[in-house]
Amino acid sequence: MEVWALEPHGFCEGVNRAYELAAKSLSDSTPVYALGLVVHNEKVIASLQKRGLISLDEKTGPLSDLLRSVPAGSTLLFSAHGHDPKLDELAKTQNLRTIDSTCPYVKANMEKILEALRKGFSVVYVGEKGHLECEAALSLGPNVYLYEKDVPSRKPSYLAISGSRPYVVVQTTMDEGEAREALTAIASHYPDAVYAGGRCPSTIKRQSSIAEAPQNIDLFVVLGSERSNNTLRLVSLAKQTHPLATVLRVLDKDALAKENLSVYKKAALASGASTDPETYFEALAYLQTL
Repeated sequence: MEVWALEPHGFCEGVNRAYELAAKSLSDSTPVYALGLVVHNEKVIASLQKRGLISLDEKTGPLSDLLRSVPAGSTLLFSAHGHDPKLDELAKTQNLRTIDSTCPYVKANMEKILEALRKGFSVVYVGEKGHLECEAALSLGPNVYLYEKDVPSRKPSYLAISGSRPYVVVQTTMDEGEAREALTAIASHYPDAVYAGGRCPSTIKRQSSIAEAPQNIDLFVVLGSERSNNTLRLVSLAKQTHPLATVLRVLDKDALAKENLSVYKKAALASGASTDPETYFEALAYLQTL
């Protein structure tokens, strides 16, 4: 099988930082609790749990409730996806040592939002409802409104904005087409809206590599978790740009080996930002043996 290894692959800068902070924190004797999945990849989380990390999955309850369950004196690791600043205060009341592994690009978006609010703007946040990054952004104030592209039948909350010039920020993992569609819709109501960007460079590069992959491939493999928003967007983009190819999302080489790939001749291999380098190269080596 002929295989195109798409770049970049492996951890993005923000995920690598979060992973290293988590790993370093485990060298201490103090119990370490991660509030929300440190990164959205169950294989990576399992490797940290084997080393002693206690993971509090956001799917199991509100972050504030999960935080209250952490014993006093423990270390609390905030995930790469950002969090409500009120949780920092709550952690102090429980005498917790905190480590913030928020991705620098997520943090930059939150700082943009806070600055816009200080200047009197209302903010429209284009994001995925329920995702930790999105919920962190919405926590910054009542004048932050969510634009949801997937619920056109619902009255958009951003229509309740007072004034005519909202400040628009996009979730880091959003793809270009979705961002452009959202901005067009928002501009139809607010022609003078200020667009502040928000997509991270790694997201842009990974999505561009999908679109630029050879059109004659018949198999597209995207490595990553179903919990990973950026991975799912790569899958969606691969289906859009390569409609004749089979697109598979798998976690790792072991999952890939369960697929019948004998009919394919040309493949492209991409990875979400939460897939570690070792997993990527194992899958690449496997494909190259077929």
